[in-house]
Amino acid sequence: MTALQITKTESPLIRIGKSLIVNRIYIYHITRNELCLRSISGNTFKVNAPREALSQLKKLIEGETK
Repeated sequence: MTALQITKTESPLIRIGKSLIVNRIYIYHITRNELCLRSISGNTFKVNAPREALSQLKKLIEGETK
């Protein structure tokens, strides 16, 4: 199993690592070991996640925007 799982449906939810499920709509910034999320109200939250999973997520998001 890879560190990042995406369902075949176009769900906005992404599993990162073993215990983190994130809505991709709220992803604001990805660093080496932190995922920054921004809520609709403008609040930001930082979540620690495995480095490998975050690098895969970053590649996925960059691939979608091209």
